[in-house]
Amino acid sequence: MVNGLAYDQMNVYFRGVGLGYHPDLVIVGEANRWTQFSENSSPEFIRKFMWRVRLKNVLRRSAIYHYAIELKLKNFYERHRAKFIPVDPNQDPYFKEQQRKDPQEVFRVAIEQLCSTAVSNHVQPVIFYLPTVADLTATNPAPILRTKQVVAQKLNIPFVDPSPNLRSSAESLYLEGDPTHLNAEGNRILAEALFSAVTNLAGLRP
Repeated sequence: MVNGLAYDQMNVYFRGVGLGYHPDLVIVGEANRWTQFSENSSPEFIRKFMWRVRLKNVLRRSAIYHYAIELKLKNFYERHRAKFIPVDPNQDPYFKEQQRKDPQEVFRVAIEQLCSTAVSNHVQPVIFYLPTVADLTATNPAPILRTKQVVAQKLNIPFVDPSPNLRSSAESLYLEGDPTHLNAEGNRILAEALFSAVTNLAGLRP
């Protein structure tokens, strides 16, 4: 998939490109949940959203920007990056009214549509939850975790949650200054969880 895609965009890409490879299985991982940029968005929404994305992309091309802002000034970056791409749908002025009321419902529908696209084309979907550092250390489960569990249960789709195996080491399994992307050891844990799920589907033993 393409970095930064929303679930709706993943579905469009899967329909238009992914199915052309005639896959036996598709893994539905995490997506851009900052805003719901989709093929159904209005031209005004697309124009404003893309302006923010392009500005952020231009800034991130600079290694100095990445080092100074995202690493050395991490707290400053976390506070101000929402001006370019909101990290909370409830604070996004371009989010539709119904999305502000219940953002997780939007994501649930999009994930369900993606999985249904796979099933209707005889492709086995596997829903995969990738937690952030904050998700692993939070008292309450992340909303998207529950959303994915609901979809998996409704459609009888395998669901993989590697959180228990990540929680003991938590932050040490992520890239430095990046609470979202795992390092080599963290990805090894993810790979083992996926391998176990896929081999179980195939009726094989790891």
